[in-house]
Amino acid sequence: MLRFAGAPREPPVHTMEEVGATLGETQRFECQVIGFPTPTIRWFKDEVDITDNHRYHVDYEADQGVITLVIRNVTLADEGLYQCRAENSEGYATTTAFLVVKGSTLIRLSVPCPSHAQVEGTRC
Repeated sequence: MLRFAGAPREPPVHTMEEVGATLGETQRFECQVIGFPTPTIRWFKDEVDITDNHRYHVDYEADQGVITLVIRNVTLADEGLYQCRAENSEGYATTTAFLVVKGSTLIRLSVPCPSHAQVEGTRC
């Protein structure tokens, strides 16, 4: 959205979609921001600012006002509450999504058969 120098000031407005994730996949959160003056965007995970954290990548499409947080090779540690915060001189707005990480592999534990079961003919 284009704004001219004399345009009225507006607080930022944005939306975010929640999408599930599986271990090892890439997860994206999108936040659309419209505001004048142009708002600054910060990303948080569990209330900790992650905007400049090397674990996360932030893409910005200025013409669409879409800011995307990208998490590559999702792990269980990535599960949590994510927040996009847009702020300008007129105020701030936030949106949140909770990321649930689903496992993609089944872990099987091998338990040895007790020696008494083998003697008694019990199947392990």
